[in-house]
Amino acid sequence: MVFHTPSTAGSILYQHDSDYEPVEHDISSCQKEDIRIGLKEWLVSTNYNGRCRSTDNYCSLSKHDQLVFRNQMKGIFHHILHQFAQNNGGLVWDHIIDDEKKRPNATKSGYVIRKAKRFIQN
Repeated sequence: MVFHTPSTAGSILYQHDSDYEPVEHDISSCQKEDIRIGLKEWLVSTNYNGRCRSTDNYCSLSKHDQLVFRNQMKGIFHHILHQFAQNNGGLVWDHIIDDEKKRPNATKSGYVIRKAKRFIQN
């Protein structure tokens, strides 16, 4: 479950970021697995036919497996974008990447993950 609380981070937040940041509460491993299963079922129901493996420790993967995992995630992100921007998913992706390239390094860490979590929770 995600709750949004007023940010106290001030100027280090990206200017287009919300005034609210999620506060994550501990989620049981059972709940995490239910979320993963639900997401996988949604992907299948929207005709996603790529790989859909997960990992609890990306850093423990070999360099090759990390590359495979990143490519899998990119495919999933593209698929989700095309569900919400059917005619312009690729353009939206390009703009997201451009936006990220413009962000200062100090604000990049975790930004995409926070946004993805917000998306999944809503």
